[in-house]
Amino acid sequence: MKFKHKYSGLSLLELREKYGTGIGNFYDNTWWLGQSFAKEKAEPGIYEINLDEESVNKTFREQEKGIRKGWSVANPTVAVELALSGNEKVKNLLDKYWFRTSTLDSYGSRVGVRFCGGRLVVGYWWDGYRGDSLGVASSRKFQGNSKLEPSKLLNPCEDKEHLESVEKLEKIKELLEK
Repeated sequence: MKFKHKYSGLSLLELREKYGTGIGNFYDNTWWLGQSFAKEKAEPGIYEINLDEESVNKTFREQEKGIRKGWSVANPTVAVELALSGNEKVKNLLDKYWFRTSTLDSYGSRVGVRFCGGRLVVGYWWDGYRGDSLGVASSRKFQGNSKLEPSKLLNPCEDKEHLESVEKLEKIKELLEK
């Protein structure tokens, strides 16, 4: 399922500080707090994130092959901030599945995220592992639409080509009205 999110540019540590721990926020596990990835940040902006239910029960390499052209495995900061945004559909998906992200921990395992007991868990998975509740999160950052607010988008599943065609139609409509 695809979602749009305006990512702030905060690291996992900064997101944990902002949201805290407890129901609806981070699970109070500490294994990752000293990991270098906890301080990493993705580029701020508007992202489309795909939490792919069809990617479960595959190794990471198999999941990666299934990612659409122009998309990449999602940075954990983008996926986590989306998860904590209050979107119930996101929380429901993360209640059912773990989603692998682009980042490796210092032991070489892939960082994953999931809601468990109403709290967001940052965990890890070996790339060769298959699980019926282990999918992959992919994303793409919108270029040239950085001023576009997610709430102004028509549909959470729209792609860039669709947005461009809508803009062209709006210009034609304005010309016809004059």
